[in-house]
Amino acid sequence: MNEVLIVIQPLLGVGGIETYFYNLMRGNLNRGRRVIWLCDEKPKVDDSFDDLLALDGLEMVPFRSAKTRFPKRLQINLQEEDKVTIVCAYTRFLLLAEQLKRRLACRTVNAFYLMPHFVGALQFPELVAPRLIQPILKSWYRGLVLKWLDNGEYLFFDQKHINALTENYSISRQNLQRLIVPCVREMRCFDDKRALAKAKSRNEQFRIVCSSRFEFPHKGFILGVLDDFAELKRKYSQIALTIIGDGPGKGDVERKLADMMDDVRSSIELLGFLSPSRFDKVLEDAHLHISLAGCLSIGARCGTLSLPARHYTTDFQTTGFYAASSFEGSMVTSPCDDGMKYLIEAIEMPDEEYVKLSCESFKAEPQQEPDFDFFFRMRNATTSGAADLKDRILLNLLMLLIHLRSRVGGGCSFE
Repeated sequence: MNEVLIVIQPLLGVGGIETYFYNLMRGNLNRGRRVIWLCDEKPKVDDSFDDLLALDGLEMVPFRSAKTRFPKRLQINLQEEDKVTIVCAYTRFLLLAEQLKRRLACRTVNAFYLMPHFVGALQFPELVAPRLIQPILKSWYRGLVLKWLDNGEYLFFDQKHINALTENYSISRQNLQRLIVPCVREMRCFDDKRALAKAKSRNEQFRIVCSSRFEFPHKGFILGVLDDFAELKRKYSQIALTIIGDGPGKGDVERKLADMMDDVRSSIELLGFLSPSRFDKVLEDAHLHISLAGCLSIGARCGTLSLPARHYTTDFQTTGFYAASSFEGSMVTSPCDDGMKYLIEAIEMPDEEYVKLSCESFKAEPQQEPDFDFFFRMRNATTSGAADLKDRILLNLLMLLIHLRSRVGGGCSFE
């Protein structure tokens, strides 16, 4: 019997879900499992994930992700005794996963959807419809979500995703925390010597790293950090800013830079997207990391003093230095403090306090052994999918509408 992981993800751009799938595929390959990546015929793979393509054993099976059905002769060769787990991060692909479950000859096939975000029409598809019919669609989709939950097909990245789903659809299921997916990154230890060395070097250079996709206003805090940095540079000549990221808002970032004084602009570098290993190295050397969600967590696990930025604002707002007790954790959506005072505090605080708070940021991300067996322990309640024909038709129509709107207005897209 072979254990087989199938990942349905058309491309690997840069983002939290892509990084998770990258680590998931890599880790399972390293543990001797068979890994099949269902992707576009010519998948876009960011440079930061290039090394995945070079790994022995990765099977790339192309399919046309815009289609609502897999081709009849999808090139996947499996044995009846194989134990298969299918994962995806878009509900439309969960329909494809359910279709694949019915088609494969294996006795054990389980399919899972990982809810990737907590706002937007991709998670709450009734939002794309005219307001008048939203209640009808919301009632229907609530029923579909309940069917997926009851069949064990729904998984979550974070408690906030659970809260968003249950609150939006008035769902009162118990013990959903068991459906939060585990860490799939290797463990680290806090390096107090490195933290102390960074603390003592702050008067010579203080490097701030800001990381995120350039998607505004969702991740508009980057623009606010640029404004704050320009103001701080007048007083603290030793500060430098590294921005890791790219995306449709790059022009906004470049316009900000063009308006800055030469001495400020020369202290800012744009690195674009980085490979996971280089990303870790830049974060390890940084004095302060500003980000949100998954990127913030990576910096904290590197032992770097971290500030969680608020989503959906072009100001830099934060709840304070990241720690296990941080209100809202790594995903801040409520109005909070102006980030400037924390930037100043990070520069001026005593060395001992800097090391202590860096350690607290590190401890905010529980250091767990990566669990690559989780998806093979989980089970669907039935051998078939939960969505019926009506569900499949309605959901595909809504996803098509979301896709068309994204083409016109630059909004969300399932590509």
